[in-house]
Amino acid sequence: MDKLDKYHYHEALDRVSNVNEIIENMLIKHPVVQENVQIREHIEKAQEYIAEAYQLIGRISFKRDMFQKKSEHNLMKVLPEN
Repeated sequence: MDKLDKYHYHEALDRVSNVNEIIENMLIKHPVVQENVQIREHIEKAQEYIAEAYQLIGRISFKRDMFQKKSEHNLMKVLPEN
């Protein structure tokens, strides 16, 4: 697999967001789901996991970006100026 970069994380966030939107618009609002509490609870739980995954990806991406920026900043301190 290719080395992960910030665009991979952005893409993962986008895809998780799309899945959440599909769950909301095509499942949660479906009449069968609205009518059956047990089905709705399972789908809502899946949606909660998707939302948690979105937050986790965002946190990992943020920490990764902060680490990278700090590393770049430290590197600039030790490189000679032109």
